[in-house]
Amino acid sequence: MPLWACGQCEAPKLPDDQSFEVVADYRESDAKASDALVWLSTHSLDECLEARQRLNAFVLVWLSGHPDIIIELQPEALPFLERYPELLFPMLHGMAAYQLGKPAQAVDPVAAHVAGLQVIADVASRVEGYKKDDDIRALRKLRRRGKLESYCRGLLR
Repeated sequence: MPLWACGQCEAPKLPDDQSFEVVADYRESDAKASDALVWLSTHSLDECLEARQRLNAFVLVWLSGHPDIIIELQPEALPFLERYPELLFPMLHGMAAYQLGKPAQAVDPVAAHVAGLQVIADVASRVEGYKKDDDIRALRKLRRRGKLESYCRGLLR
């Protein structure tokens, strides 16, 4: 996989001339989007900002017209969103990665939210400021105890 350097980081390389004009363009970019989602989900929000912005932009454009991936985010799953709006991106990344390659009828909204919250918990664990937030701590505790799914199921009835 080609990479491009950003300081100490290496991020997936994206084509400069990528265009999304027809449905096939979105599907043909699934592998690149998957690489971008993995990188975004495994690196801290304050790490490699230039690469993060570029990958985020690609993923958002890719998601905006992808015929097979529909993000139906329930805001009640993110009680900390007003304080930390930047955590919306990791939520979207997790939800998109969960759906990638699944037929629409196989997508479980609860599992999609769990996947997004797991990415938030991972990303938040790498930034000191989030560790002290009560809602983030509660999220991480739910994940440690294996209760994220039941938490989401209760929210999304």
